[in-house]
Amino acid sequence: MLAKDLEMKDGIGCYIISDQQKGLVDAMKTYLPQAKHELCAKHVYANLRKKYRGMQFRKVFWAIEKSNTQVDFEKNMKLMKELDPGAWDFLVKKNPQQWCRCLFSSSPKCDSVDNNMAEVFNASIIEVCCSLQIIFNLYLDNT
Repeated sequence: MLAKDLEMKDGIGCYIISDQQKGLVDAMKTYLPQAKHELCAKHVYANLRKKYRGMQFRKVFWAIEKSNTQVDFEKNMKLMKELDPGAWDFLVKKNPQQWCRCLFSSSPKCDSVDNNMAEVFNASIIEVCCSLQIIFNLYLDNT
């Protein structure tokens, strides 16, 4: 397992941003119980948008996410509650400490709120993996 190869022990000092894939969350709890788990804000917004559409929801969500202080966060959450109490409730249930910048721990020295770096990496290795599969298949055909 990657955690073992990287000597991550129980995850102390690790910060993982995910899109809430149940299998990943469960694996983290089992293998990296001390790792800090944060949610990709883009995925939180995408889930919010499934039910609450429109530019107002988008603007208020990103204002909440980019809040720099607790006061700004509370002010922006109040705007969401006024816009639609259901949308506010949805965001509260998503645990803002996992996706809102001003509520993050001060331990990590990165304020990234999405997993774009991982998505770019994954997209770049797909071509390599496909090429390797083709080469492997050619090898099997010739043996």
